[in-house]
Amino acid sequence: MVFLGITPDNEATARAFCRRHNVAWPIAWGAKKFLDEWILGGYPALFVIGRDGRICWNDGGARYHHAEGELRDRLSRQIRQAL
Repeated sequence: MVFLGITPDNEATARAFCRRHNVAWPIAWGAKKFLDEWILGGYPALFVIGRDGRICWNDGGARYHHAEGELRDRLSRQIRQAL
């Protein structure tokens, strides 16, 4: 399993955020064009991508409802299914 963060921020801002929040996974920075063109529902966004490289789940905007427990459960279930 791989986690990847993608941000429109520049490298310095992204690295500072990662240090401050103990983010240990890879971050792609400077990706504003990609995010604006491909993440149409707004970001941050969560996706689970299956072994075949296809998106098999996304959070459907649940991140905006602050239902952390529900989102955590749904994400965990989808990751298990994708493995």
